[in-house]
Amino acid sequence: MPSFQVVKTATLDSGIGFNPVISKISCRIYSNQQLQVVATVKDDGPIGDLKYIWAFDKIVSDMEIEGQCGRFKAIQSIYNTCKNNLDSGYYIENDSINPIQLGIRPEKGNSNSISGTLTLIVEDLGGGSTKMERSIQPDSC
Repeated sequence: MPSFQVVKTATLDSGIGFNPVISKISCRIYSNQQLQVVATVKDDGPIGDLKYIWAFDKIVSDMEIEGQCGRFKAIQSIYNTCKNNLDSGYYIENDSINPIQLGIRPEKGNSNSISGTLTLIVEDLGGGSTKMERSIQPDSC
């Protein structure tokens, strides 16, 4: 009689994971200079484990400003003009939480003048992710 040995070669995980689902992104006026933006998100895991990545298309990074205006630093007035022309004054206080405050500096406008495209990417611990964009127009919150 032949002898044989049973060897475990694979483990099957019957769990099925789902990507997070962003059902809506809404906003309201938070202050004279800020909108509060909140995403309604569902996932098969704990909501507290989700990672949020917000972006706003009108925010110009310091690196972009330096790339365009840095060559004018020797002449401060030209540098400042270049920087002011590029920087639209928008900011997100903390782009990795939900909700966020999307703001604009007073010299560039107020909460009713904010416009652009807001993008949110939500990632879960299982590696799933989803993305949603929302257009914000003046007086739309």
